[in-house]
Amino acid sequence: MRLGAGLGAARAKIKLDYVMASAALPLLFPAIQLDDGYYGDGSIRYSAPLAPSIHLGAERILTISLRYPVDEETPSERPSMSYPPPSQILGMMMHGVFLDALENDAERLQRINRTLQHMPSSSQPSDGLKAVDLLILRPSQDLGRLARNHAQYLPYTIRTMAQGLGSSREQVPNFLSYLLFESSYIEYLLELGYRDALAQAEEIKRFLRLDGAGGHQRT
Repeated sequence: MRLGAGLGAARAKIKLDYVMASAALPLLFPAIQLDDGYYGDGSIRYSAPLAPSIHLGAERILTISLRYPVDEETPSERPSMSYPPPSQILGMMMHGVFLDALENDAERLQRINRTLQHMPSSSQPSDGLKAVDLLILRPSQDLGRLARNHAQYLPYTIRTMAQGLGSSREQVPNFLSYLLFESSYIEYLLELGYRDALAQAEEIKRFLRLDGAGGHQRT
């Protein structure tokens, strides 16, 4: 996302600066200067993350969510009755920006898919609207909880700021997970992602039709 400009897309060869720009959270991490301006994480403004792939004609979309799946049958920890610290409020706000957009867009896509499935072929839209298979992969561990174990590796100034905002009083310090661009945490996430992908390898193969089976939808 170019800061100070509208949303857009352009063909480019991915370089390190592009990756750094995608991870930049203005006010926390500086925007990155590219050829024609300064760029930051596009999720700050992009409310429909699946749209580009759909507009480009995708028939199947495999996406990775950072939201840990909550088992409704598993009793959650008893919430604290004290007023939530600023870090917890900031974590919820950042979840709203970076996680909820994907969840909401996926729900819209699945609702459209179900609607199309119940429409007779003679009534199918003539504007090219079609069903798109979707598979969302989720982490097997709560990334917010993992962040607590790596908070000590944050730079002193950021660690002091997070503590001042009350991160040490949170059961799940989600705000920290957005700040932890530290090697120990990133390496753990890479290993976790690798293990999770192996655990779901057969499902991924079926979805991508690498085994000759048809696609499906699962979140």
